[in-house]
Amino acid sequence: MKPASEHNNGIFIMLAGWAYILSKKLLEKQCLLMQFSTKLAPVIDSDRQIDGGEHCVTVDVGDVTSNELLWWRALLAPDQGRQASTAQQPPWAITYEGDVTFRIATTARCLKHSQSEQPPSSTQAIQFLLRFSARYSLGIQSSAALAMALTLPLHNGAASTVQVPKPRLSRPFISSLATEGDILLNFERLSYYMTPSSNPRFLSSALWSTFWEPGVDCNVVSPWCDGIIEILEPLIKTSNLELLAHILALRRPNLAALWYGVALFGQTKIIEALVPFLKTLRAPTPALPIPEVALWTGSPQSYMDLCGSGPYLRENNTIAWANVWRLRHDCWEVEPEGLPFRSTPLSGWPPFGVTHPEELELEVHRHITCERHKWQYDRWTWQLGNKGSICDEGYKGQHSSWSSEFELQASFHPEEIIDYKPDNIATQTAVDEAFHWAATEIGFSSRDIYTHPWVGADDFLEQDELLERDDPDLRISTPSLTEEAIERVEKWREAVTCC
Repeated sequence: MKPASEHNNGIFIMLAGWAYILSKKLLEKQCLLMQFSTKLAPVIDSDRQIDGGEHCVTVDVGDVTSNELLWWRALLAPDQGRQASTAQQPPWAITYEGDVTFRIATTARCLKHSQSEQPPSSTQAIQFLLRFSARYSLGIQSSAALAMALTLPLHNGAASTVQVPKPRLSRPFISSLATEGDILLNFERLSYYMTPSSNPRFLSSALWSTFWEPGVDCNVVSPWCDGIIEILEPLIKTSNLELLAHILALRRPNLAALWYGVALFGQTKIIEALVPFLKTLRAPTPALPIPEVALWTGSPQSYMDLCGSGPYLRENNTIAWANVWRLRHDCWEVEPEGLPFRSTPLSGWPPFGVTHPEELELEVHRHITCERHKWQYDRWTWQLGNKGSICDEGYKGQHSSWSSEFELQASFHPEEIIDYKPDNIATQTAVDEAFHWAATEIGFSSRDIYTHPWVGADDFLEQDELLERDDPDLRISTPSLTEEAIERVEKWREAVTCC
């Protein structure tokens, strides 16, 4: 990746600054304190600089206050120069273990300060960072550094060590504040960015969903992913991460900043996991679709995020399993045995096939002629333990359509027969996750699916003792029913008869 300026590369320093600001902003929401550690970068006089050697970088911050100077010394200290007052550190906390040391140069004459001083607020720190960016004309590097900082929890969750270029700062010169508006705008939106970034599960669900495609059922996932592997694998092997980031950004524009942030860290575990994930659907961090994250980022992750249109029941009196799954999730609170469907399916790839309405639960059956149900985002709540909670509006729009992300629909019907045999490992994972979610409601027409080794629902099937009836080709289960269950069955039969 090329730095924004020909002369200066301060992306690590800007990254450290944004990581501090994100951490401090979270602690301010939680009413918790941050404190300086005893490890601080040394300070020298700007007018008396002596070459520190190949492994020493001098960062000239100019004329600053004692509090700002202390902040820079803590920011560029080895290990951790600042910590939260609690044992658990914010997800953006950085531990610096590089072989390059930093020293802070200043023209300030009042260099005395106490480490008992309170670290600056996030509002103060953004002003320090703003002045530094203008001083070295770092330009777009600030936005790139913020994108990198937002992905730090994902790298921490994957136990991945990240690397950044050694800073290169020429003699400082004051430039115009052309980028001031962008930096301040990013700071104003920080709460919005923090929500998906605060948890590696949120970041993971967003980034891995880049490869999900509407219209691709769970039983053809491997062929879909193999085409992607053919494009991405050569770029990863040759470390062409700039082109890789461009491709992923074009694939999901709303996640572009996160992919650029990941790629700027170099060949990390996340980059190395791309091809293995496409082969197996197994990621180094949980890759479950999360509806709230899909809405927050404006990037769908699952067929459950797309409600479709028209009634669920088809003209031939069948209903797609994908629509049954949607209705079971919609009706989980009113269905007596609906608790397993409270959360959305483990996979974004829809189940294939159809069923007949007579096999559906009563509460689900009542909605098969409805227009599509739509979920509406309400709010995000930060739970602060004994200190109450904060309602964060965050995302203010509503996504009634996701067409902007899927303007070009892929055709899955090749004109020529090709010599291709998928290994189906990813397909097996997708099929298992798609159908296992609803294994507590195995209908007669779906029994063949659930006995397939890819689904692995034997435990559910073995709960019922299967008996032979007069017709040897027909096998049904005869469980022991309570009076309440019998009454529910009768109501269901009456409802089906009336339809």
